[in-house]
Amino acid sequence: MAAPAYVQQPPAASSEEDAPLAPQPGPQTQFLSCPADLCFYGGSAGGGKTMSLVLEATRHHHVPEFTAVYFRRSYTEIFMPKGIWDEAKKVYSRLGWTPRVGDAEWVTPAGGRVVFAHLQHEDTVDNWKSAQIALICFDQLETFTEHQFFYMLSRNRSTCGVRPYIRASFNPEPGWLSTLLQWWWDPATGYAIKERGGVIRWMARISGEIHWGDTRDELVARFGEHCQPLSVTFIPATLDDNKILQRLDPGYRSKLLALPIVEQERLLLGNFKIRPQGGKVLPRAKFTVLTAMPTDIVRWVRGWDNAATKGAGDYTSAVKIGQRANGRFVILHRWRDQLATGDRDEAMRNLARSDGYHVEIALAQEPGSAGKDVVYYAIQSLAGFQVAAYRDTGDKLVRARPFASQLAAGNVDVFQWDPVETDAYLQQMDAFPTKGVADDDVDATTKAFKHLTMMPMGVMDGDEEEFSLV
Repeated sequence: MAAPAYVQQPPAASSEEDAPLAPQPGPQTQFLSCPADLCFYGGSAGGGKTMSLVLEATRHHHVPEFTAVYFRRSYTEIFMPKGIWDEAKKVYSRLGWTPRVGDAEWVTPAGGRVVFAHLQHEDTVDNWKSAQIALICFDQLETFTEHQFFYMLSRNRSTCGVRPYIRASFNPEPGWLSTLLQWWWDPATGYAIKERGGVIRWMARISGEIHWGDTRDELVARFGEHCQPLSVTFIPATLDDNKILQRLDPGYRSKLLALPIVEQERLLLGNFKIRPQGGKVLPRAKFTVLTAMPTDIVRWVRGWDNAATKGAGDYTSAVKIGQRANGRFVILHRWRDQLATGDRDEAMRNLARSDGYHVEIALAQEPGSAGKDVVYYAIQSLAGFQVAAYRDTGDKLVRARPFASQLAAGNVDVFQWDPVETDAYLQQMDAFPTKGVADDDVDATTKAFKHLTMMPMGVMDGDEEEFSLV
């Protein structure tokens, strides 16, 4: 595969729009000149992963009938601000490519097509059964399943003169992808082995099992010509390698340092091994304990995580959070009990009256029509209060991340409403997400925090709108 003819020694840029259409020296240049069939790039945040993928298609600017498909896991991710479509627009519009926004594609002057698509569901790959795609790019490959990746590998074929190949960016996390790339990172530390970055190995996948060799001939000798080995490599890149981003956004590193320790290790240092565990996501040491009620609270929210079993099973938990005039957050109170549905609803009304009408209420809405009905009757029983219901998206850890980020930055206080109860609350926070340990307080906390930070203050005030369903 010939190296791309990019601008050499690109001049300094005062903005992203002024930046030349060229890779930065270092890992980005190495990635964009890599001859491997499969090249994986990144392994941490800020390494210029998305822009590197976008530039890859420009190597074939003059090839008629060239085809490339860029995948994100969901369609909405394609058009997120500063996402892959926005990055592509900066580059492709300067090359005279024609956008077809409704089809989410760009057409080159030579007649090539660069399509942006999603694989939201496991079986979405079935939509690509007849496709022939010379270049397949995965943005954030860790969000895709192993089946999706290897199925699309079978669609990587070409008659346009460009040898079919795959490019992928990702952030590290335990799973099938970290297992696939195990040779390139240290199992003791979880960090990439720098000396192996860009080193090409050979892979053959036979009956779902992956076999590795240092050369193609090694695998062919072992399994025969039918195995068709592919060359594979991983090129690590970090924020330190992206001089343009560091110049244009010098505060980005501090934002990564404000993340919880697990996310710091992954996104800043590229740790493949680290997993969420007790004491790392919501460590109690990060909470500032107050023995006097703050007098500067400007807004209150009570978040609910409901259960409906009396005397056993999960607890119903209700956590009240306030936002202070200085922008800090404070945990004000936690109530929990094991109640049947009727008793739980009565307790919800009683607690709302005790809190007062100025305290907003955030409920969880379970999926399906039954979940809608439950929320409808709950809100009806809370007439006169400010109520919103939220459908949970992502797993519990994902939902906890915004609150965990504020905690990691030292922006969360907890009022000691009762020494024993406050300690029990902090113990559960600290233990999250330990398997088998209750997390109802965590769910109620993240629900209240989501409402506090996403629902603008006063949006639910007034006689015309007594509650909001989100």
